[in-house]
Amino acid sequence: MPRRVKALLGRLLSPFVPVRPGRIVLVTRDKVPIAGNIRIVADALLDAGYDDVVLYKDGPIRDDARRALEAKGAKVLSGFSLSNLLTVLGAQTVFLGHSARDAHISTRKAGRKIINLWHGVPLKRIELLMTETPGRQLEAARLKLMQRNAELYDYGAASTPADRDVIARALGIPAERVFVHGLPRFDYMRPDHPFPADLAGIAASLVDEAAGRRIVTYAPTFRELSASPLRLLTDETIAEIRAVCREFGLVFALRPHPYDLKLLPSVLRRGGDAFMDAGPQRIPEAAIILRHTDVLISDYSSVWVDFLYLNRPVVGLMPDFDQYAFAERGFVHDLKSVFPGPIHHNWAEALGSLRLLASRGARREGDAEEIIVRRKRAGELFLPEGSGNGDRSAVSRLLTSLSFER
Repeated sequence: MPRRVKALLGRLLSPFVPVRPGRIVLVTRDKVPIAGNIRIVADALLDAGYDDVVLYKDGPIRDDARRALEAKGAKVLSGFSLSNLLTVLGAQTVFLGHSARDAHISTRKAGRKIINLWHGVPLKRIELLMTETPGRQLEAARLKLMQRNAELYDYGAASTPADRDVIARALGIPAERVFVHGLPRFDYMRPDHPFPADLAGIAASLVDEAAGRRIVTYAPTFRELSASPLRLLTDETIAEIRAVCREFGLVFALRPHPYDLKLLPSVLRRGGDAFMDAGPQRIPEAAIILRHTDVLISDYSSVWVDFLYLNRPVVGLMPDFDQYAFAERGFVHDLKSVFPGPIHHNWAEALGSLRLLASRGARREGDAEEIIVRRKRAGELFLPEGSGNGDRSAVSRLLTSLSFER
């Protein structure tokens, strides 16, 4: 069923569905796992004793995640149906990881509040900010949908005051209603924060597969208007990566964006035992692979912001920087002034940096002064004060602000 038809049904039925006091529904996008902000908030609510917690996704949900959440008392709903729609429409509180359209909600309702958690620190332009990309004309229908969605959001979450400004402008939420506590998903980067049972099992399997090898993770974001970055992993480049892995005892983990999985099986097959599948279908929570990563290779993805917590090396691979800046999403910040590592335009250069880091044990000692300055600037811009050293977690502070903590 087309998404617009589902939204129409939601709009028609909403006035007739009473709000159920205490019902909390958490929604993620159909192609995205139940992970990050949505997952950690769900677990926190369940652990606090809330007894009407529902997770909804208009798509398949992993069996292990379903079992773990249901064992805590959650109701887990997958796929669109009239019953699932009525459950969502009856929520008193809705948490979103992306957009109201993922919950098939298109109108405000008395007694219901909607909190958009987004799913990372925006580096590229998102939602309403996409209208500011110099060489891109946003489709009128898409812009109108974003504007309608913005009218639905009651609250938002951000990492820092600078991030709050971005979230407020992008989602159309007044800045005073965007809570600044660090993103809930940042808690997963704390070594003292345990994963729930299903995610802990996945983490253990990752360690077993690495078999003592240090992990280098490549995590690029998706492209809307140009070719997948995985296309740059030619046979020649894969052979070079395999050689580096053999020389330094590494394993090369691939974590493409959930929207960019088509080429993953082919690349993994050609990479052989030097490559590891760290895609979101196998490892739904990015923090699992990040906590075990020695060196991260990335681009415009906010995953490197999470990785800043670990104070480990980051290598930039941005062969299409100008195209992305001008014609794709464009950037919210001056990316070249805050990226916390060397920025390269091809795999040969990136592998040169990787060899250097591997030879010195992935230690950051020896970083160029420019990188030290950029890394410090990134931390000040994107990481909350204290960076995980406080007495209370980000998710706990957020839920307190929303009057959800017991």
